[in-house]
Amino acid sequence: MTTNQTVQGDDPIGKLKTYMTEVMNPHQYTIFSGSYVKPWSAKEAETVTEIEQTILKLPSDNMDTLLSAYIRHLTTCRNHTQVEFFFSLLPILVKKHMLNAKTLCNALITYPPFESERVWCVGLRTLKSEIKAVDYKGCRDLLQHFLSRITALPRHMPFATEYRVTTTIEVLKYLLDRDVCLLPAYMAQTEIALKYKSPAAHWILDAVLPAFHLSFRPLVDAISMPGRCYLRPVISTSASHNYLWKVQVETLEFPRKGALPFDKEVSMPQKDFLIQVFRQPFSRDMVMHILSLEKKPTRYPTQVLEDLSADAVIRLMEESESMLSDDLSIGELETRTAWLEGQWHHMSCLLTYFPLHGFVVLSNFTRCLFEKLRCFQGFRKSRTELMWLLLQVCGNALSHTLEHPERIVHCIDIFNLLFREHEPLPVPDAGDTKAAKKMAAASFVVLLIEKLGEKVVKRPVPKILVNQVIFIKSMVSKASPGRWFDSYLTAVVMNAASLQQEPHLALVSGFGDQLTGPPSAYSTPPHGTPPTKPCSLAFLDSLTVHVRVSLLVHLVGLIGQHSAQYQRGLPPSPALLETYCRLLHSLETESFGIKLFHSTVLSTVFRHRSMPTLNALIEMVAYHIRLHHVQPHYRTNLLANIFQETTMGPGSSNQLFLNVEAAALRLIASCACAEMHKEFGRLGSDIKLFVISDGDELNRSLALTVARGLHVSGCDRHASAWVDVIMRTLQNSMNFTWSEQVLRCMPQSLQDYFPLCATQLGKLNLLEKVEKEEWPAFQAMSAEAAVSHFKVSTSYTFFCLMWKQLLETGCLTTVYLRVIESITPLQISHHIRTFCDYLVTVHSQKNQNALEELEKSLAAVSDMVWKYDVLPLDKFVLVMVMRNYDTNASRKAFFIVQLLLLKNNEFRKRVNFFVKTVSPYYWLAEDSYVEHHEYLQTFPENLRFEGLARAVGEIRTGEPALQPYLGNVCLRFLPVFDLLIHRMMEMLSVTGIEKSLITILDHLGQLYRFHDQPVLFLYSTLHYYENALATHPHVKKKMVAAVINAQQLCRPKGWCLSTLFQNYLLKAEPATANCWVPPLDYYTALLVKLVKTFQGHDTGFPHLDWRFVEFSNSTDLAVHCTCLELLALPCDGERVVTDLLEAMIANVMKMSDEESVISWINAVASVLVMLPETYWGVLMNRIIDCLHAMAVEEAAAESTVAASNGTPMEEEPAIELGRGIKVNLLGWSKCTKPVVIRWRICLTMARCFWHHSTIGQLSGLPDVVRHRLKPVVKTERQFLFVLQMLGPSLQRMNEERTRCLIDLVQELHRMLLTVDKQCKHLDYLDMFCDYLYHLKYMYVGEHSKEKLEEVFNSLRPSIQARLRFMMNASR
Repeated sequence: MTTNQTVQGDDPIGKLKTYMTEVMNPHQYTIFSGSYVKPWSAKEAETVTEIEQTILKLPSDNMDTLLSAYIRHLTTCRNHTQVEFFFSLLPILVKKHMLNAKTLCNALITYPPFESERVWCVGLRTLKSEIKAVDYKGCRDLLQHFLSRITALPRHMPFATEYRVTTTIEVLKYLLDRDVCLLPAYMAQTEIALKYKSPAAHWILDAVLPAFHLSFRPLVDAISMPGRCYLRPVISTSASHNYLWKVQVETLEFPRKGALPFDKEVSMPQKDFLIQVFRQPFSRDMVMHILSLEKKPTRYPTQVLEDLSADAVIRLMEESESMLSDDLSIGELETRTAWLEGQWHHMSCLLTYFPLHGFVVLSNFTRCLFEKLRCFQGFRKSRTELMWLLLQVCGNALSHTLEHPERIVHCIDIFNLLFREHEPLPVPDAGDTKAAKKMAAASFVVLLIEKLGEKVVKRPVPKILVNQVIFIKSMVSKASPGRWFDSYLTAVVMNAASLQQEPHLALVSGFGDQLTGPPSAYSTPPHGTPPTKPCSLAFLDSLTVHVRVSLLVHLVGLIGQHSAQYQRGLPPSPALLETYCRLLHSLETESFGIKLFHSTVLSTVFRHRSMPTLNALIEMVAYHIRLHHVQPHYRTNLLANIFQETTMGPGSSNQLFLNVEAAALRLIASCACAEMHKEFGRLGSDIKLFVISDGDELNRSLALTVARGLHVSGCDRHASAWVDVIMRTLQNSMNFTWSEQVLRCMPQSLQDYFPLCATQLGKLNLLEKVEKEEWPAFQAMSAEAAVSHFKVSTSYTFFCLMWKQLLETGCLTTVYLRVIESITPLQISHHIRTFCDYLVTVHSQKNQNALEELEKSLAAVSDMVWKYDVLPLDKFVLVMVMRNYDTNASRKAFFIVQLLLLKNNEFRKRVNFFVKTVSPYYWLAEDSYVEHHEYLQTFPENLRFEGLARAVGEIRTGEPALQPYLGNVCLRFLPVFDLLIHRMMEMLSVTGIEKSLITILDHLGQLYRFHDQPVLFLYSTLHYYENALATHPHVKKKMVAAVINAQQLCRPKGWCLSTLFQNYLLKAEPATANCWVPPLDYYTALLVKLVKTFQGHDTGFPHLDWRFVEFSNSTDLAVHCTCLELLALPCDGERVVTDLLEAMIANVMKMSDEESVISWINAVASVLVMLPETYWGVLMNRIIDCLHAMAVEEAAAESTVAASNGTPMEEEPAIELGRGIKVNLLGWSKCTKPVVIRWRICLTMARCFWHHSTIGQLSGLPDVVRHRLKPVVKTERQFLFVLQMLGPSLQRMNEERTRCLIDLVQELHRMLLTVDKQCKHLDYLDMFCDYLYHLKYMYVGEHSKEKLEEVFNSLRPSIQARLRFMMNASR
């Protein structure tokens, strides 16, 4: 009977078991008498064929069941040779495609029992031989399965299992072997790390996984930056809001890509970093960016921010206690107290904002704060500030709908914890500016009792606060409408009564009545005199946020009422407007106040067409509101409204038009920052609204501001879509042309929009038209005919005729008054433009030596400005400097401007008197309106052509002129002065321009005392015109000296520049003298001051009220001032940065702690990213020098090895990369080669630079690699150095510039190909492949696969074997 006949039924699995049983019977078959590898007999072959036929009859979906039965049945076999025979059949089935390799391997992992040593070991060896036929994703699944199987093994095993354990370890090593390349090692590491986060799930894995885990340390060192936790951003700069500053909101850890063995400092919560950012003034947006908070959160883990806020408060209290020691001098105590008050003010702003917008649950925060305070004792010096903070935060929250207001009553427990004395606190004096803070705790108790009731509060009033609570309650009960207390106790009462409707409304109403005055005050002077003294800033700062918001809303209503009642006559009282302006600068209400100003105040005044009120508000925008702290979208809205006003018709006055233009120029100047560029990008095509069809000067100013902003922010090579929209709109609407000098300074990305064509002022048709047509015709016209002619004429030659009349007769007639009164301000602008062209054309035709004629001509122009009041000086200079002239005509135009400003004493007298009389600190002045009114009494603003009216003997009647509130010719000239300096810098190569510019700065530079952004103006000017100023160091010196010295008289000592640099400015030397070359000690002192500022230590930068300063905090100020000094040095940029880096390296090499080293490098990187490319490019030169030096070192090492017959010298390698790639700053003491230390410093410096870089600089990184680094990199250590430099920036590029990252990846592959062709052996091949797989799996995916195919095919086989999974190459 045959084998088939002995099997009953049609079950294939049953048949297979029967065959296997018969084969295992030694009495029936003898094929196992010897080795199973010998040739089979016919009988044996028939048996194998029967088994194959049985398997073929089995459905494919039952193959796993068959293998399970097959392997499990082998456990009953006691003959090792038989087991090997049956396992040897399985590969044969795979080769004959009767069995899938992955299915077989999966079965070999799943079914062999560990208890059966024969089956387990032979099965794993069979797995090892067949797994190569499985694709890499299948190998990944098999690895997961195998690890799970190992993890399930018993942890305690007898000694008899040693062979099984050894086989298991051997197979696991084989699966992870990088040379075998069953799957990408990076993929295997990811799977292992995700499933086995503990060091090992089983002790068997300890023999393999730790070593495999550590093999990725070089990759980790390449993509992460040691000391990253010590890096600090510069708040409010263009580079601060980048991805690398973000942390994961749940864990406060830096985000990481890849399941890799990162250092502890990378994976630990970054609470210190967050608290330091948290405490920076104006850091609210930065905190929200770091924590990825949205404006309107839906669901957010508030516990993190609550705990962070409480820790920040505790640290500030500790710092307050330590800084305010008893042994301080009075001056030192005042300085530190002012600094701490600024810190507490900022903290209250943040903690008012977060609960209001749902980022923090107030009751949770106060409870968390209480629990932390219980661990401390003795907070006596800071408890007053804490009470004021709680009053601000909780009082504002109580004024809104609070879900569970009763939950914050445990704040009284905080009072009891901090105020443990039994003697009641006294009521402070009425003149004490800190009265509101001293009574903050009592005010809070009154608020709680009023809001919740005594039954809910339950807790008794602390004994120490009883007297103050009684006093506040008695004062609140006496509050009545119209009653006004001129003391700081009034602020206490207003704070405590803010939740009681009647007393609150009465006090607010009394506040408004005090500022507006009675209706009789708005009658015609001298009988009517509105109040001029505003509420002091100290009093406003003594009010809580809720009270300030109420006052702001009330004042907005009063301004609206006034505009409706007094559409003609006087504007609102100076006291009301100045107080309103000061409230707009409150940090807590700033956004709300500007929103009201734009949406309510301006719209109401526009609707009522109240010209006096509108004029006063426009003057506020032009001269008082600190625009740099206004959020970008509000600035764009204001700019759009201002531009609408520039198109006003005949109803608008000349004075209002000039103020509107001054406000527009100031708003345009504020657009030269990266934050505004983001807003422009958000607007898209709507940005065309900012281009007006009839505003040549404003449009040109906008174009130049955009160009300067792009250059300073580093985006000049990569223009955004909004730039294309606005530039094309400008070109299409105005048909702009620029001279060669202007285009030479512009970024290349903008030059293509404008043709190179200068206006040809030699055209005689304008001269002929005026001389032969317009002048004779005008002489024959009557007054009525002249008025009718110029109302509709488009020749715009009226001022040309007026000037000619003055030259010939020396006087003007009534006809000129009638004409100029009949034309609109926009028409006047056109006439001034034609007049400027005519004037320059006339003098371009004259002999160069005809100085007498020129002086006579300018005397007539001066009469038009100062005697007849028909030609506004600021408008004339603005038009003159913004016209597009050729080189000769531009030189003539600037000479005319210089003589007009300086030859006649009128303007200089006004500037001198204004600087002497009016304080630039208007927000601190007791009565700034009186100071300005004194100036206007001496030098009145005659903008209704009063001089011409007097000259022709006409008495003015009708509507009175708009009274200036803040404006005058000096302030209107300031933005024009900026443009004048910029335009003259474009022409510095022209003979005489440098001397003219220096002369103007010497005489009028003091006007910069009133500039709202003096340092930023200098910084952006020196940055943008860096190439033009390179050969004119004397101009840089004069400009910086003029602006800073003007500010020096009203700023604290040492507020901006270093002592050595100030000495350089004060040193008088001829322009041809040898330039000052600063020693290295100068750069060291500069860096020491900057590093201390980053660390928050006491530095040379004094405390300033950041609400009214152009910068947001001391770090922002320090970085800009440092950049200003470096740009103003009389050395080329390469020399400056070289010495700066040398000073940094010399100091860093002496340090032993990582925090100090990174702090210095961080400070230098923060400065370099804000300098032009000619400066920061020196760092890239240093990197290239390092790469060259590496190649030289390697060549020398190879020569040494060759000379010693192949025996390497036992000495320190040139640079220890590989496992020691990490820039271990603390390990420098182990390195004896200074050159190696310098390489490591340069590498860390480069990493930190790209960490801080602007988006424009980051976008240029692929070009840097392609054009500068790639030609140099020839060896693998050079390539490793480049990977180290780029690694920490990969995450940011992926988030912000994905296209650039794809380009960078392509360049790295091509660089690897170059290294592969140049090097015989690659020591760091595994690290290179891990790096490239990291780029693929974490960032770029399948992008550029086609482009890299050619590169891949050109690599050596060992690299192809490792990278074949990246190309999806067939096996």
